[in-house]
Amino acid sequence: MNILYKILLREIRESRNISQSKLSRLTDIPQPTISCMENRTLVCDLDRLDRIAKALGVSIKDLFVEL
Repeated sequence: MNILYKILLREIRESRNISQSKLSRLTDIPQPTISCMENRTLVCDLDRLDRIAKALGVSIKDLFVEL
């Protein structure tokens, strides 16, 4: 059985009025990488997800919704 998830990175980031550039500075993840993650053109590793979740004040689980 396949379970598909959508990453909510853009939605959460924008709801907190944080730009990609600011998130990049907070997480030490390059802004183009964050853009690719938001556009689902890059597979996210746990280290990056953990840094992003902490910067946004959410859990890694909160970054995803099941489709």
